[in-house]
This record gives sequence, C-alpha cells and structure tokens, in this order.
Amino acid sequence: MINFIQELQTELNDTNWMPIFEFEVIDTKTGMTDYITCDIFFQGKSILAQRDGVTLSELNSKYIATDKVVTYKGDSLDGLLESLHESVYYSIEESTLYNHI
Repeated sequence: MINFIQELQTELNDTNWMPIFEFEVIDTKTGMTDYITCDIFFQGKSILAQRDGVTLSELNSKYIATDKVVTYKGDSLDGLLESLHESVYYSIEESTLYNHI
C-alpha cells in the first residue's frame, strides 16, 4: 500500500499544476467576495486538503482545518481529487461564515 501511495504522490507532483483547490465564496459577515484556498498532499493512507477555517470552531482551533479522503489500492488520482474537492465543497456548504458563489 505504501508503494501505491508513493506512486499517487509522484503522479500529483509530476502534474503541470500546483496541488491546490481554490473556492470563491461570499463572506457572510461582510458580503464581500473571498477565497478559500486548500493545499493538497498525501499523508499516511489519505489525501488531505488543508484549508482556512470555515466555522468559528475551526477558526478558534489551534489545528489547521483539514478535509481528507482515505485512499484504497486501485483508486485513481483523478477520483481521489474529485472526492476531496466534494468534501471541501460540503464543508463550505455547511459553513456559517461563507456561502458559495
């Protein structure tokens, strides 16, 4: 399994784009457009998106807000990125601080 994760990490590193997601959102307090940026990487058996906090508890936490998807042998990088994107999207959807545009 470790070799499989390393292959996925290599595939991610070898792409021509930076491993980030960026979501355009509306700050519910100010009504202004803002952006939630996520850094994408593998850790252990998961692919993670570290992002800005989208709830008060995440903002006040000493930890970095993270969404993750567990990988299984045979998963494709595209499929994992799609699942991770959906996970972050739904975190923002449930947010009290931001609305999707």
